[in-house]
Amino acid sequence: DVEQGSILDQEYLRSLGKFNIVYSWGVLHHTGQMWSALENITSLVKPGGLLVVALYNDQGWKSKFWKVVKQIYCSGWPGRWLMQAIFVPFFLIGFLISDLMRLRNPLARYRSRHDARGMSVLTDIIDWIGGFPFEVATPEEVREFFSQRGFHLVQEKLTAGLGCNEFVFCQKLSEKPS
Repeated sequence: DVEQGSILDQEYLRSLGKFNIVYSWGVLHHTGQMWSALENITSLVKPGGLLVVALYNDQGWKSKFWKVVKQIYCSGWPGRWLMQAIFVPFFLIGFLISDLMRLRNPLARYRSRHDARGMSVLTDIIDWIGGFPFEVATPEEVREFFSQRGFHLVQEKLTAGLGCNEFVFCQKLSEKPS
């Protein structure tokens, strides 16, 4: 069965029960209430269960810049047009330069990228520019947040730039702290 629900709807979440593995990949930072969403997701994990999350990396001023870009993009057609006119060429030229510097065929990116991400490079760029709400967290904030809720870090994969930090937490077998 497929259901539609909101991670912000606690009544709905209570109806789901608890699970051995809870997985949220690059979604909770788009709720507009990321920390509430993260709080709510903990209620879905059985003691000893795994929680797998990917959250946008906080890059300080760069994250603030991208938040403004995304707000402008989502403000209506003039903002959308302006941000696409600026940032689609910006990313495409950046990809071209990167490929040429690495002596890679620039066209290969467009063939393989579609397969790897499930969307064209252009769609991926627009998805990045327009992904709003947009919230970020440092790895330290995420670790501390889940530690305070009875989870321990099992594995992480961190990024130094754009993109998501990836975490696997395990809920301790004892009851969560209140």
